[in-house]
Amino acid sequence: MMSQKLEQDLCESLRDRVYYGFIKVDSLIQFCIYVDHQIWFQSQLSDEISSAL
Repeated sequence: MMSQKLEQDLCESLRDRVYYGFIKVDSLIQFCIYVDHQIWFQSQLSDEISSAL
């Protein structure tokens, strides 16, 4: 198990390399988290959220 200090250092070092945002693909809005320009997490939003945006 990672110590909290190590975890904190890892988060600090990753902070400048991580960003997230919404992308729209064929009218589907998806939420993505990018790490070093690679998609690390991608999730299709539910219809309710998509229609609200």
